[in-house]
Amino acid sequence: MSPIEKVNAGFLIAMGLVAIIGVATITSIQRFTETSREVSRTHSVLAEMERVLTKLTEAESAQRGYVITGLESYLAPYDSATSTVLDQIQRLSATTFEDPEQQSRLAELKPLAQRRLDLTREVIAARRAGSAEATGRVASGEGRATMDRIRAIAAEFQEVELRRLEERNDHARTRAGLALAIIGGGSAFAFLVVLGSGMVIRRDITERRRAELALRNNETLLSQFMENLPIGVMVVDAQWQPRFANNAAVEILGPGVFVDIGQPPLSLYRMANADPYRHEDTPIARALDGETSTIDDAGVIVDGALIPLQVSAAPIYDASGGIAYAIATFDDIVERRRGEEALKKAVAEAEAASRTKSDFLARMSHELRTPLNSVIGFANILLKNKAGNLREQDVAYLDRILENGKHLLLLINDILDLSKIEAGKVEVERESTDLAALITSVVGQLDAHGKRGVELRTDLPADVDPVHTDPARLRQVLINLVGNAVKFTERGTVTVTLEQSRGTTRPSAIRVADTGIGIPANRLDAIFDAFEQAESTTSRTHGGTGLGLPISRALCELLGYGLTVSSSPGRGTVFTIDLTAAGDMSAHTRSAAAPPPATASRPRGDRLVVIVDDDADSRMLLEQFVEEFGCKAVSTHSPVTALALARELKPSLITLDLMTPDFHGWDLLSGLKEDPELAGIPVVIVSVVANETRATLLGAVDLLQKPVERDRLFQLMERHLGSRRARILIIDDEADALQLLRLMLDDRASELRTAHDGQDALAVLRSFEPDIVITDLLMPVMDGMTFLEIFRATPRFRHVPVVVVSGHDISAEERVRLERHASAIVRKGSALETDLRGVLGAVLNDDSAGGSVRAGTTP
Repeated sequence: MSPIEKVNAGFLIAMGLVAIIGVATITSIQRFTETSREVSRTHSVLAEMERVLTKLTEAESAQRGYVITGLESYLAPYDSATSTVLDQIQRLSATTFEDPEQQSRLAELKPLAQRRLDLTREVIAARRAGSAEATGRVASGEGRATMDRIRAIAAEFQEVELRRLEERNDHARTRAGLALAIIGGGSAFAFLVVLGSGMVIRRDITERRRAELALRNNETLLSQFMENLPIGVMVVDAQWQPRFANNAAVEILGPGVFVDIGQPPLSLYRMANADPYRHEDTPIARALDGETSTIDDAGVIVDGALIPLQVSAAPIYDASGGIAYAIATFDDIVERRRGEEALKKAVAEAEAASRTKSDFLARMSHELRTPLNSVIGFANILLKNKAGNLREQDVAYLDRILENGKHLLLLINDILDLSKIEAGKVEVERESTDLAALITSVVGQLDAHGKRGVELRTDLPADVDPVHTDPARLRQVLINLVGNAVKFTERGTVTVTLEQSRGTTRPSAIRVADTGIGIPANRLDAIFDAFEQAESTTSRTHGGTGLGLPISRALCELLGYGLTVSSSPGRGTVFTIDLTAAGDMSAHTRSAAAPPPATASRPRGDRLVVIVDDDADSRMLLEQFVEEFGCKAVSTHSPVTALALARELKPSLITLDLMTPDFHGWDLLSGLKEDPELAGIPVVIVSVVANETRATLLGAVDLLQKPVERDRLFQLMERHLGSRRARILIIDDEADALQLLRLMLDDRASELRTAHDGQDALAVLRSFEPDIVITDLLMPVMDGMTFLEIFRATPRFRHVPVVVVSGHDISAEERVRLERHASAIVRKGSALETDLRGVLGAVLNDDSAGGSVRAGTTP
């Protein structure tokens, strides 16, 4: 703004202030006048009300004088009041018509005044007639009460008016003072504005000179900044004429950037094939159209060479909003491309190194686990001491060998698990899982090997929804947490609690709490690091590698859960698995987790055993024994269902607990023996009261006392069903593994052949028809997967069961391929013999239904 403009602005402001002061002054005077009128009206109303009271009081006095003396001269005040009081009240009502509160009082006052005058008139009339009633009316006090009420209303009326009078006087004084303040202050302010305008004009001239100098300095700095930027900068006007190019632009494009005006500046080419970009697709053209754009794979030709550039451009607008220029920035990205190529190469090398590490760990873990599995397997076989020639000390040595072998195998598995987790190769297989059953199983497994002085407890809800998770991975986490708690608890308890969301049956968390040594606060985060433990000193008393907790937290994160810890040294530790971190992973319906009822696809006929027992654990144990023996099993808790199953399936054997619900086991036994079609089915009583002689009288063929002994059950089944031996082919490149499997399966085989690889096995199959094939996967010459492809392609072997027994970690892709060819997969380890016998029992007797069926289970 120029000095003249500022002077004019100052005078305009001063005139505006004068006008504002005048308006404010007039407004204040008008309000003061209004307030004065209100004060005058209030005085008038108060005086009028006082006159009404005076008139009524005089009329009352006149009445008393006349009653006492009988002289008519006393009645003059009464006559005056009669003619004026009601008119006065009416005038008061007209004066205060805008005040509803006062109108209400006057409306009450008027009839009271009328009543008081009427009473006076009646008393006067009675006195004139000489009646004694006049004195009685006065003595009754009615007139006095009416007058007291009139005075009370008048007092309220006057009090309100007096209060308003005081308020209006205050307003009048305030407004008078405000008018004076506005006039005085406004005048002074206007004078100051005029004075200040002159000073501002003088100062503005000085500031303008300073601003011009600063602008020149800024322009110089900006020019130097733009000239020395490490990237090229070019400014082009709307007519495509270059207006500015900094030093970097001239260095990249050459000095001809301002000379070659015959073509558009900064002509770009594609780096892939040196084809030119269309003129309208270049960043400068798009910037002159109002767009901001970038091209990463552009290049310019300088001295016949194509130089790679990254080019960006943006529009520059003038004061009217039109596009005046386009500014383009570009950078020679040769070095950056070299860096990107080097980075890609480094990433590829790192990935190759990671794969090499993973392959090395996988191979080494396989090479280590194979002999360890043999050590564990042979130790298990020797511990049975079938020949009875081992001394007690020898058995103790074998037990130590077995325990240390298991410990070493666990360590190798932990290292491999940690490696797979770090490499992101751990796969999750989710299914509907009963958490209560899983926790019970884990606690039962660890309790069987627990140490003295530590009690394992569970706190499980009676009704809990299943969750959709990987039971194997979650089981591994629970075993780590509970085992850890037991290890660090010398005496006390370890409690596993399953919590539910409030008001629902949906599980929300699993807590593992112990009363052990606890963890210091400064170690709570460190325990989840690999090879770290709660005890960090060299004198720690508890063993372990420190891998369990890192693996547990990583598996929880993989499942979508959170794993946290809280602890108090000397009092115990609580680990919490937050199941809600993954959202609602519960099964969609409760019935989804319930086992399906038996259908028409149940196994039938030869070597089928129906198990009747009201205890679920007993049914599960008997199923395992029956399948291990090589028979199919159908179990139920209901004798009613059992009778229906017997009629439908015609089993080879029935095991019966005498103490069953619905009706007594004796009645089921009677029903079986009374039915001609079922009377020939052998019935074995399996019960705590099996030794009662009544069972034999009802036709039971054998008695088996609970708890059931596996060998005793096998003797009974062999007597009634005969032994089931199979022709078995075992394929494994490890001599120890072959020998171990031979020892494990010798009692199940009618004929047993071995092969060292897939090619050797094909040679054996030319003269041998196996009932089942057991094969490893990793073998020389021909591996197990190739052998399976050839084996299944041969029509006569298409339906022969195949069991894969391998220490190799099977990937999801391999598992999909194996599902087409293998009947079961068993992992080499400390439980190999038990797992293998169970699988053989199921596979050798598997028909359309396969395995065991739980019949008649109520959800």
